[in-house]
Amino acid sequence: MPAERISREDAIRRSAPFLASPDKLYPFFAFFDFEDYGDSFKAVLGNILARLKPMTTSISPEQVLQYAHHFYDAAEVASMEGYGNIVATNLVTICTVLRSQMPSTPIDVAKMLFACGLQRRADNDLFGAIGAFEGVLNLAGCSKEAACRAREQLIFAAIGQEHSEALIEHTHLLTQMVVDVKYATRHSLPYRQLVETTVCSVLDVISQKIIDESVRLSVYGTVLETLKLAPNDNLWFNISYKLALLYLRETDYATLDTILTDLKVYCTNNIDINDSSLLSVYALEMDKCALQNNNKAFQIVYQALKIKAAIPHPLITGTIRECGGKMHLRNGDYEQAHTDFCDAFKNYDEAGSARRIACLKYLVLANMLIKSNINPFDSEETKAFRDEPDIDVMTRLISAYQSYNLKQFRDIIDDPNNTVLSDPFIAEHLAELKDNVRSEVLRQIISPYTSISLQYLSEELCISVSEVTRLLTVIILDNDAQYRIDQPGGMLYGIDMKQTGQQRECVKSLESVIKQLSQMR
Repeated sequence: MPAERISREDAIRRSAPFLASPDKLYPFFAFFDFEDYGDSFKAVLGNILARLKPMTTSISPEQVLQYAHHFYDAAEVASMEGYGNIVATNLVTICTVLRSQMPSTPIDVAKMLFACGLQRRADNDLFGAIGAFEGVLNLAGCSKEAACRAREQLIFAAIGQEHSEALIEHTHLLTQMVVDVKYATRHSLPYRQLVETTVCSVLDVISQKIIDESVRLSVYGTVLETLKLAPNDNLWFNISYKLALLYLRETDYATLDTILTDLKVYCTNNIDINDSSLLSVYALEMDKCALQNNNKAFQIVYQALKIKAAIPHPLITGTIRECGGKMHLRNGDYEQAHTDFCDAFKNYDEAGSARRIACLKYLVLANMLIKSNINPFDSEETKAFRDEPDIDVMTRLISAYQSYNLKQFRDIIDDPNNTVLSDPFIAEHLAELKDNVRSEVLRQIISPYTSISLQYLSEELCISVSEVTRLLTVIILDNDAQYRIDQPGGMLYGIDMKQTGQQRECVKSLESVIKQLSQMR
């Protein structure tokens, strides 16, 4: 325990993992000034011991927690308050054992500086982190891999400082590494993949964390301009696609159309590009059509599904199916929309995309519009999402809808804390859902009566008389009920079908007599 002096046997036990893998000591070393490191682990441990020994009488609580968690478990660290001197003495014992048993392994200074930079960044010491990462770049003989990772961290630090000029400069230098790889055949394939992957991941972070649109666009422009020095088709496509996503998010559709055209031309003319890339472009265009509510363009772009050779990523297929579902729903083809939303949800779930929640809401919407009695949350795929806040609302909504509980349905829709129905696509079809519930409730109310007041129906449904009249008109035209509306009298009357049949026969007889009389002239 921290309150007791550590035995040599315990010190050996705690040292064992670090002796087996000396790299584990780097995070511990990172708490100390990296300028004092020697050329071996023994030398570094000697420097650390020289610093730790005087601290056994003056170690601060912060230093206890920083140093001790490398050698003690979480429960032990939590019990160290008030025992700083003893803990410092125990750390000296552990480091002494380490130094005595550690082979004279040369220390990787680049790795040491990198660990120091990560630690200082975690401590929100961005200036210290920048100094450490720049130290990696300034090392003689620094490996290309280490330089790539250090440059990536400098970009993250610039994002944290909101230093746009440094961000653009470091991104340019990182992209320059791609150019260097293009011209230098000696670089291994893993390194080439590392550099390209790093560029893409950095751009993803910039797109998410940089608020200033002009800075984001400047970064992308810098990257694409630098790539012109040594064209890299795959990387150009990936970055242009990310830029298109950025313009989609900013709703700059004119510029987006230009990029989409370039991407389509590239996919069409480049024989090395598979159909999956073209599908991803179509999926992006369908997203644009969805945001614009351009259903006509939807139908044109939907031809992308005719590409059979592709085996696209589930996220791409999910996007296309989701957009297809929206198109079919707007066209009134609810059955096909339900099928597309179901497929989209499965693809998003396979891809682990957060869009599966929104798509599941659309699946519930389609389920209600086709007036199905099957609860979509009874399936194994959807049960796991029932506890999601938005899905819980949709669960209650479909329950009220299928049971035609108008009051409960109205309460869910009118709840000001309900954010689900603020979805623009769901809002488009909310009026139809209301009409369906009200119409069914209306049928149930009028079925026992031969006559009933329109005002009474208005009060029962909490809507205007004109709305009641409109719904009754639809019911009558659909031949769901035999009624006639007396608007001046404000009444609804049932029609006697037997009497109506006799009236039809009389009319036919009169028509026959009139026809005979006209032929006699």
